[in-house]
Amino acid sequence: METRELAERVLFGRTLEEKLSHPAIVTDDRPGVAIARPESPHRPAALSLARRARARFPSIAQDLGLGGSPSRRRGCSPPGC
Repeated sequence: METRELAERVLFGRTLEEKLSHPAIVTDDRPGVAIARPESPHRPAALSLARRARARFPSIAQDLGLGGSPSRRRGCSPPGC
């Protein structure tokens, strides 16, 4: 299989199986001309990305069980917090 064909399969494949399949031998004998980059790779509907979703991450203080703000941390008094 040519490198270009493999790259197009990864970029434009509609299923994970198609994107993740790999040939035993890859060659680059016919590179061809460049194609315009699509805005995003094709992906199955079940794997679509939400455009405005944001993940909430705890602060390090919350992760350590110290509270969310300096004034709420155990054993911490201003200005040392």
